[in-house]
Amino acid sequence: MNKSVIFDLDGTIYLGDILIDNVLETINKLKKNNYKIIFFTNNSTKTREEVCFKLVNLGIKTTINEIYTSSYATAKYLSEKQINNVFLIGTEGFKKELKSFNINIVNENRCQAVVIGLDINFNYTTIAKALIAVSNGAKIIASNVDANFPIENGILKPATNSIVSSIVGSSGKNVDYIVGKPNTYLLNIIVNDFKLDKKYIYVVGDSIESDIAMANNYGCKSILVGNNKNNFKDVIKIVLGEN
Repeated sequence: MNKSVIFDLDGTIYLGDILIDNVLETINKLKKNNYKIIFFTNNSTKTREEVCFKLVNLGIKTTINEIYTSSYATAKYLSEKQINNVFLIGTEGFKKELKSFNINIVNENRCQAVVIGLDINFNYTTIAKALIAVSNGAKIIASNVDANFPIENGILKPATNSIVSSIVGSSGKNVDYIVGKPNTYLLNIIVNDFKLDKKYIYVVGDSIESDIAMANNYGCKSILVGNNKNNFKDVIKIVLGEN
C-alpha cells in the first residue's frame, strides 16, 4: 500500500519566497509515518529543477522526481499526442521542459498548436501571432486556466487565464485541452509513476477551483488549507487521525 500526500505549492507550501507556517513539521511527520510526499503545481514558469532548488533552499528535502509542474505535464501531453511543433507563449523554463521532450518551438506559421503558459512579457504582438496560428488551424493547448496566484502580503497576481482569455476572445475558438488542474491529467501521471491507489491519496491545496476540484474529479481525498479553512497543523490531524 503506497500512501501519499500530494501538496500544491503556491499558496499552500509557500507564498512567494516565504514558507508557510508548520510546513516542515507537517511534512517530516508524514514522512515518519510512511507517507510519500509529492509536490505539484499549475505554475508553468519554472522547470522541475528550479522548483526543486527552491524547495530545498526552503528546507524541504525532496528530489526532482517528486515534483510535477504544468509545464512538464504539458510537454508530456504534447509528446503523447505527437504535437511536435508549437508556438509557445511562456518562459524559458517552459521552453526547456518542451525541449526535453524534443518538442520544437516554431513561429506562428509552422505550428501545430499554440501552447499557453504564464508570460509576464505577453503583449499585443503575441496575441496577433497566436491569432494567425489559430486561424491556420493550430490547436489551443493551455497549461492551466488559473485566474490568479498569491504572493507575499496577501497580494494576488494575474495568472495564465488572463492570457488564455485573450487568445480565445480574439480567435473565437475554444481551448482544445487544459493540461493542469482541475483536469486530472497531472494527477494521473503521478499515480502511474508511483503506482498509487487513489484510496490512499490526499491532495492538499489552497484552491477549491483547482486543487480540490481535481481531487474530486479523480475520486481521492482532499484537504483545503488557508482561506480561513484548515491551517497546516490540521493536515496531520486529518491524515493521521490525531487530535
